[in-house]
Formats: sequence, C-alpha cells, structure tokens
Amino acid sequence: TNMMIEGLADGEIPSQNDHMGWAKLATQIYTGLFFSSYAIRDVKWHLQAGNENVWLFTYAHRSLLPFNREIDGWIPISHSSELPYLWFYPDVWENNNISKADLAVAEKLGTIWTDFAKYGTLSFPKVENSMNFIEIGEKISMKPNWSSKANDVFNERFPAYVGQFPPLKIAEKSWTKMKQLGAKVLSKWNAVQCLKSSTFPSTTRDAPNTSIIALTILMLTQSLRLMILNIR
Repeated sequence: TNMMIEGLADGEIPSQNDHMGWAKLATQIYTGLFFSSYAIRDVKWHLQAGNENVWLFTYAHRSLLPFNREIDGWIPISHSSELPYLWFYPDVWENNNISKADLAVAEKLGTIWTDFAKYGTLSFPKVENSMNFIEIGEKISMKPNWSSKANDVFNERFPAYVGQFPPLKIAEKSWTKMKQLGAKVLSKWNAVQCLKSSTFPSTTRDAPNTSIIALTILMLTQSLRLMILNIR
C-alpha cells in the first residue's frame, strides 16, 4: 500500500483530512493498477513482436456531458467517458448542455479514429520505446513517458514483492486461436454490405457529419486486419 501511495503521489501525499486529495490519489492508483500498467505491457508485447505501428492516447477532456458527475468542483474522467463523443448517443447529446469544447473534442476524436480506419496509420508519432502518447482534450498535444509512475510501481517495483509477472510472450496455441477468431469476424463483416452515411438518421443537432460515424465502424475492420497481419 505504501509503495502505491508514495509512487503515485509523486511526493505530494494528501494530508489526513484532505478527502478530495485522497479520492484523486485513489483514482490514480486504481487506474494505474487495472488499466495503465496492463496497457504498457500490451505495448511492449507489440514492440517485442516487431509491430511498430502502435499509438497511445490519453483522453483528457473534463466535461459533465458523459456522466454529469461533479464532486466539489472536480469532474473526474471516468472509464468510457470518450464514447459519447464517438457514437453520439442521442440520450446524452439531446439532454445535456453541450459546449463548443464538447463539439471540438468530438470532431478531433472522430477524425483520428476514422483516419486510422481509412489509412491504417496516423500522422502522430508512434509510441516507440519512449512511450510517446497523444493527449486529447480541447487541444491535441504530444507527450512522452505515458503513465510512467504507474509503470514504475506496478510493472517494475511490484514484481520484487509479488514475484515476476508472466513473461511478455503468448503461447502459440493462443496466437492460433486469436487468428482464427479474427478470420471469422472478418468473414462475417465482409459478408455484410456497409450502409451509406445517409442511411443513419441524424438525431443530434450540430453533430459532425454522420459519415464520420460510419467510417468509425470501419476502424474495427482495419484493426482486425492489422492484428492478423502482425500476429506471427
């Protein structure tokens, strides 16, 4: 426990009665343990397997739009907060106050995701060994050392106490199952004719063009293709 608190607090441990400070720190610990540390290991798997086409993102837009959740002025960025900006759920967008920042973030997310679906690559720097990442908020910025504190605590220091994590290698049997599953999904997808963007009803005022929604779906196909191509 002390290792997690000291490692994620980065020298700024909240005082005993700073309940908000402890809530934020607990959120960082939970995120690092159950999300960031696993994502970093996934990145290492890809890089060690020779797949350099890897990009990391951090969603950093704080808004009440996704969950309408605010705690003493703090708007946490919860897991899946970005999904309404990609899929434009009518019950979210038509029943909340939408800001210009919300629309700007939706446009950025839609453009990035559909560019990857169309071209299989992005203009942003790849992750590489320096763990470059794209931070998406009202503005897009590039930064290095993605979740470095979580990586240090959970991937570097934890093994000394709980033993080594499984090596960054997947059994051939598992790779075979993944390839077979990917082929089945692609086969079903290719058997279905894609709908034109005009088929999607526009239910949200001022939303980006519905063709972005249609193209976002294509990202799934492109991702599966890349997965099959890069599995050895």
